Amino acid sequence: NLRHCYGITECGGPLTVQSLKKSQQMDDCGIFGVNTIFEIRDKTNGTGKIFVKNNFLMKGYLTLKGLAESKDKRNFFETGDFGYLKNNLLYITGREKEIIKKGGELISLGLIESKVMENDQILEAAAITIKDELMSEKIILFVSLIQSKIANKTNIIELLYDYLTLKLKKIEIPDE
Repeated sequence: NLRHCYGITECGGPLTVQSLKKSQQMDDCGIFGVNTIFEIRDKTNGTGKIFVKNNFLMKGYLTLKGLAESKDKRNFFETGDFGYLKNNLLYITGREKEIIKKGGELISLGLIESKVMENDQILEAAAITIKDELMSEKIILFVSLIQSKIANKTNIIELLYDYLTLKLKKIEIPDE
């Protein structure tokens, strides 16, 4: 069966979940796709860095200098997430980089995501960063909207920005 994919972006092809309900339990990320191999490295108390190998993974990150290889010598991709394997399921416990530094201030990406998720128009949210010469890092927010709950579709970005100004400090508000 074709299933919706939730969880770590890099594993979008090789990782799926049993159902939307299971994915929302936050303790069960999913089952492996065809020909997928996960490795947990640098373990501490059973949890470690998640590496994945699959034919459907991206080749690398596109940079100004060209394609930056994203895999190690054995063709495993480091996802940037932490987790563990149990009963043939992959459990995600956190990110390698939960806290960022923007303009000299430490900011939690998880906090931003959780505040965004308090809005009843948001189905999913992910905050990431990119380098910024002025502030060190820039926060980029991706959201999936619940279409049936959006009253005014023309200015959803402005409405979301207004909502976040009530929930976050000014420096925590995503740049894009």
